[in-house]
Amino acid sequence: MLIPPLEQVPRFDVTLLVRTTTPEALARVRGLREWRQAAADVVTTARNTRRIGDTERTRSASFLLNHFTADDPAGAVGVWEELAGWYTARLGVDNSTLLQPTGQAPWALVNYVRLPHGATRFLLAQLRRPSFHTYVRRRLRDHGMAALPVLGKPA
Repeated sequence: MLIPPLEQVPRFDVTLLVRTTTPEALARVRGLREWRQAAADVVTTARNTRRIGDTERTRSASFLLNHFTADDPAGAVGVWEELAGWYTARLGVDNSTLLQPTGQAPWALVNYVRLPHGATRFLLAQLRRPSFHTYVRRRLRDHGMAALPVLGKPA
């Protein structure tokens, strides 16, 4: 739906989120002919390390995949935890799944969120709040992090 014109934001035509229960199941998925035929440009494996609510409650919503870069990937989780409180209190976000890469990846974290009121309303609500600029953006900057959002709908 929307890829903001920011440096380093992932520019994918399609994002495929595959969930498995074990690393062994992931290895089986990667062995499938269909997976190999997809010929993905970027493949990142990650584990769910934090969760707020049920991100998968409905497929008819808009979703945010927020890719975070960070000077200190280990410390980025603590910053995410601080900022998650702002999003739940100020924007009514009631879900989030935090994915941490398990191997080499261009991002320290990917935050997967079902948006409460659609992409446009979410972005406007976020940008018009002074505390987004004085708190959220400052915390990211102070910790050497950048948020690289991609907003979309399930196909």
